[in-house]
Amino acid sequence: MSDPESRPRRKLSAVAAARLAEVYKQEYALQSAIFPTVEDVPSCLDLMYVRMECILRFRRRLGSYYINGHAQGYCEEFDIPYQLCMKKWAKLSGEPEKRRDAYIRYRAEWATERRMGPSSEDVWKVRKVPLEDFPPRLDQASMDAFRAYMSGESKPAL
Repeated sequence: MSDPESRPRRKLSAVAAARLAEVYKQEYALQSAIFPTVEDVPSCLDLMYVRMECILRFRRRLGSYYINGHAQGYCEEFDIPYQLCMKKWAKLSGEPEKRRDAYIRYRAEWATERRMGPSSEDVWKVRKVPLEDFPPRLDQASMDAFRAYMSGESKPAL
């Protein structure tokens, strides 16, 4: 896995950069509220346990494989904090407040990328005109068969 610090950054317009800075400030404040004290920040051991739990969840990995066509990268969101913990945050073990700040900065950056990045909602387009004849109307025979089925008078024809 590549180092999260070596990811290429794209150039942003002034408006996008201002929006990004605003969202980052909001996320930093939110993460600071979620992790108010040094004791609230997970240790490297806690992050390792979460990562291992994700790796061992076979059922969810199968679901990811079914939906995405591949299971690769399913536990990535847990790999990066663990790697950062082992590489950088562990060096700050004697300075818990700096470690807390580094963790909060990481979480704020992660949440900002999630909020500003592409979303599954992006594929939907607002429909200005309703579809014609949707849902399709049932003819009278189908309606009678449905009512008979719902009342328990008949079984569905397969």
